[in-house]
Amino acid sequence: MHCSGARGAGPADVCGIGLLQVWSVELEAGQPQEASGGKAGFHAFRTFEGRGRVELSDGTVLDVPPASLVVTRAVETVRWTAAAPGWRFWCFHFTCLGSLDAPVNRPLPIVEHRRDDEDFLAVVAGLSSPNLVYRQWASATFAGMFWRWMIGWTGRWNVPANHRVVARVVERVYQRIGEDWSIARLAREEGISERYLNQLFRNVVGESPKRFLNRMRLLTAEQMLRFGRMNVKQVALQMGFATPSHFTNCFRALFGETPKDYLARVHATRCGIQRDSS
Repeated sequence: MHCSGARGAGPADVCGIGLLQVWSVELEAGQPQEASGGKAGFHAFRTFEGRGRVELSDGTVLDVPPASLVVTRAVETVRWTAAAPGWRFWCFHFTCLGSLDAPVNRPLPIVEHRRDDEDFLAVVAGLSSPNLVYRQWASATFAGMFWRWMIGWTGRWNVPANHRVVARVVERVYQRIGEDWSIARLAREEGISERYLNQLFRNVVGESPKRFLNRMRLLTAEQMLRFGRMNVKQVALQMGFATPSHFTNCFRALFGETPKDYLARVHATRCGIQRDSS
């Protein structure tokens, strides 16, 4: 065995994907591998060559053909085995905040995209980084890959053009979320007017692109404060806010408390857990 590795938009909500682990795997025929990485979330098997089988806890065995994607619930996934020599695939273990609008336990024919290899290397590198921003970027890049496969899956989705525009804008922002994005810049890079971009976001997402972008930055900032080692000023700069005071006002409007108070509360909770466990 050779194994190496390290919010999609909807009418009312955003599905946030958090990537936990990723593997690049090649198994010989009959070679099994036990499921690992915990029971939360989902596994996604993106097969390129060979065939495999994924065994579930209820006794179901899923046949995984070449050029396919299979998503399983991690809690139900027991093991996977190569059914033919040279089963080559990527395996992603991820969580999902919100509803995962994708078939589960069903092999989907997927056409390989020219950016897949490049994005996969970026995901592995970002997930291996000690820097939280890069790990967030890895999750965002995987989310872009996953929804790109879903959009390209023939047989179910006929995605309207306006949804594709919004998806491209969201992916672009997620991958470079700390940059100084403006609505004018987003519209220019997409080759459309600001007025049309505003109209698309209100129709597809239910809010303006400015408000959606601000919420994306603040949700990422909240995760950076919770799990990172940066102070409020550093997080504000990383997320592209002009000043820490502007960041503080926006953060309080969304979460009901200042970043400083939030950070203090998180720190107090951590100290309490450490005392309880000692």
